[in-house]
Amino acid sequence: MNNVEERIDYDKKIELCKKLGADKFQKVVFKVEELKFKFIRKFIPRYLEHMDKLFDWIGKKELESSKKSLKRYKRIKEDTIQRLSRTTSEEKKTRIKKRANRKLKRIKQRIIPAEVIKKNVQTNKLLARKEYYLSQNRNYHMDLDRPTEMLAYLEYNKRVHMNGLKRNAVFLPIFTGLSIAFPIVTPLAAYELASTFINFQCVNIQNCNIYRYKKREEKFKKVEERRTQTNVRDYGNVSTIVSEKLKEKEDELPTIDEIIESVRNNPEARAELRKMAQRTMIKRENIKKNSSHVKKLGGN
Repeated sequence: MNNVEERIDYDKKIELCKKLGADKFQKVVFKVEELKFKFIRKFIPRYLEHMDKLFDWIGKKELESSKKSLKRYKRIKEDTIQRLSRTTSEEKKTRIKKRANRKLKRIKQRIIPAEVIKKNVQTNKLLARKEYYLSQNRNYHMDLDRPTEMLAYLEYNKRVHMNGLKRNAVFLPIFTGLSIAFPIVTPLAAYELASTFINFQCVNIQNCNIYRYKKREEKFKKVEERRTQTNVRDYGNVSTIVSEKLKEKEDELPTIDEIIESVRNNPEARAELRKMAQRTMIKRENIKKNSSHVKKLGGN
């Protein structure tokens, strides 16, 4: 299939998603998102503090789980070596190795280096601040500096709602049947029906935006490449300094005062930091006027 045929195929799929209500339901999603951030700003003034504690707790649990998995991995390897040394049968040795390799493969996937976990905690804290200050969920809106990241978010959202649909497929008929005999169960059946509709529409939205992304994938890659080159040119000095600060902090974030202090003796970095702050302010103002990068770049 050539590029023209692919684009025509994606156009057809996008049109089908629209007929199933993708654009209309996406407006609802964006409205809920807007209300969510208004609620957070009004009723949860320490939201970022709470999120930091949550990410720290998740990181701590992941570290504990990774250490346990590493110990188990080593124990199974040692046990396997001992079992192999006690048998002379080649057939039995092959079975032992196969069984051990299956277990080791599963366990190895759960072993995450401590520095990776700490980096993930730090990244999640940064992204939480970005979402809060821009009033945008990162998995709903395209970052024009890194548009190729959007596909992973769309596919993740789709998996979440597909799992929801599988759950609905089990419980909806059960509660519907029970509600006929026991009217008290009717609210549960109504909940599952509403949940099925929401999950279906969310999967439909993800499909629509995945097709839109893939239709323009090459364009997005070029946009990202140009943006990266521009950012390196415009913010190279300050980016290097901030990166060093992030490395020093591991899973914590440097304060604004610490960043300002770190560029005090570097005139170029100071100018770049000022320019970066101004650009961010303009971006926030533009978002208020036109809330969705997905709609801006992702439409037909």
